Amino acid sequence: MKKYLRYIFLLVLIVLIGACGFIEQKDTQYERINNSLGLLYFSTSIDKSNGKGSLYTINSSGSVSEVLETGGLELGEIYHHDDMVIVNDVSHSYLIDEEISEEEREHKEYTAIFAGYMNDKRVELYNSGYDENGTYHSHLYWQHDGTMQYQDLPYFITTAGIYEDLLYVLEEKETDENMVLHEIELDEGAQDTLFLSLDYKTDELVPLTDMIVTEELIYCIVDIQQEYSVLVIHKDTGEVRENNFLSFDSNENMSAFLPHSVYNSIHWSDNQLFFLDGQGILYQFNKDGELKTTYDVLDTSDESMYIFPSWSGNDLYVFEMSDTSSIKKIDLLEMDLEDELELEDDAFSDISEQFLYDFEVLNGF
Repeated sequence: MKKYLRYIFLLVLIVLIGACGFIEQKDTQYERINNSLGLLYFSTSIDKSNGKGSLYTINSSGSVSEVLETGGLELGEIYHHDDMVIVNDVSHSYLIDEEISEEEREHKEYTAIFAGYMNDKRVELYNSGYDENGTYHSHLYWQHDGTMQYQDLPYFITTAGIYEDLLYVLEEKETDENMVLHEIELDEGAQDTLFLSLDYKTDELVPLTDMIVTEELIYCIVDIQQEYSVLVIHKDTGEVRENNFLSFDSNENMSAFLPHSVYNSIHWSDNQLFFLDGQGILYQFNKDGELKTTYDVLDTSDESMYIFPSWSGNDLYVFEMSDTSSIKKIDLLEMDLEDELELEDDAFSDISEQFLYDFEVLNGF
């Protein structure tokens, strides 16, 4: 009997030690994430079964380390508000605050479109796919009274933006139909209103960024017939302007300038619009969407595997993955380099079959 009790005691002790170790590991992960300079999210693409994702931290000395393994999510985004950091995968949201908790989503999602905060409440958009009747569906999730709500949207979303309690999404229709801008009010339910039909068909306009929405105007960087333009929509009148700032003579030349960050390459600050392209060129536009000046952030962009921005007020942080990876800090008001952090050599040598989808600065330097 004594041997049996001793066995039970040892078994309970082992379980407690294991549980404490798991909790300690979670605490360590949380501390590493929240004390880091910034985060990188890598994931396999949608065509990989049993996809995998990886969250990496960057500390102030330039050291890079993997801190969290997730399932995969193509175009997955990191977003944060106050002390909360959120990362999504195919079926879960990872909420990183005073601990790391997992929240299971109502549906599995494979391609992210938008993730952010609306009046301190979470909003997420995913493109889902076609049903058996040939109708495309997107999925909208938003936070209300502390819980995530869900709404199916029966159309394909190509870009989105937020202003106060309103979500704006651009619907891409069939090739011979005009694109449509929707305004969605989020409360207990989602009130979806057709806001404006644009005079562009699907094969005529390709959004390259999220939409920036202000009280009066909506901005988006778009490709219109091999020209990069600032699309400016006046919310009250429905007037649409396009201000071209970059032209190309071939699709091959144009593709070299595509922003590496699919949705986070545009920023609004101090009544000015900013855009970072795939060559590491920073563009500054006035309130009317007219080009004011440019700045070459990188000297060797042709050698860069990834160029990803993270915006913070009047500062831009640019992560460059190359033979000598680094983060550059740009003063947006001065349009000039303010500081630079070199990252450790071979920091990403172990990453295979995963693509960088997001870069987010938490504490800066």
